[in-house]
Amino acid sequence: MYTTVIGKKFLEAYNKRENSNYTAKEFFEKVFIPVFYDHPKYLMTGGNSPLENPKIGWKKGKYPSKEERIERIRKTVEKIENSPADASIAIGFPSLDLSATTSAQITNLLIEFNKNDIYLSWIGSGLGIGVSGGLILLFDNPEILLQTFDGWKYYRSYLNDKTYEKLRGNQITTWNGQWLSHLNSEDYIKENPLMGYTEKAMQTNKSGEMEFVTQKWVRIIIALTNIIREKNILAYIYNL
Repeated sequence: MYTTVIGKKFLEAYNKRENSNYTAKEFFEKVFIPVFYDHPKYLMTGGNSPLENPKIGWKKGKYPSKEERIERIRKTVEKIENSPADASIAIGFPSLDLSATTSAQITNLLIEFNKNDIYLSWIGSGLGIGVSGGLILLFDNPEILLQTFDGWKYYRSYLNDKTYEKLRGNQITTWNGQWLSHLNSEDYIKENPLMGYTEKAMQTNKSGEMEFVTQKWVRIIIALTNIIREKNILAYIYNL
């Protein structure tokens, strides 16, 4: 649910920077979906939503066709518009089944969520910063959120580059951590953002796939000191 808060904070900052007026749904459909899901490899898992159900055979090299992706995206938006908010369509939300293991954060208080909250939860989830130890950080600092967003297109370019055909998808939080530390390092070159970066950030796993390496805590902290000017800043930390 905090992903909704982060998504809202980001969208406000984005609209201000770009002098735009996107609603959550408009940004989801026109910016988020085209980068994250309208390609053979996803930037982030679709969870239990129609984006990934029926399940996709990632490890077998089976990817949805253009037509299948269009249908998955259509069904996801349709479900968001016509179903109550739950874990299958809203990132970070609980299952509506009280007996399910994912039914956390249940309350007897009647809390109303509008459809924008669901779209914002997807956007906010895509802004998580992965660090070593399997943890993910969410900051409500606008500059951190905008810098993280600015890196999305580069992860997409890697996944679409045939040179990195074996690079696996669904690593957006790992990528975000790598990107922030690189962007705020002395090695970053504005005119050629990814120059000399690939070899340091990738590895080949036991399955023979290429993947981004989760960044160390200290690297993230150093990167954030170049962004944040406040003495104190809070982060929401969670583990998938």
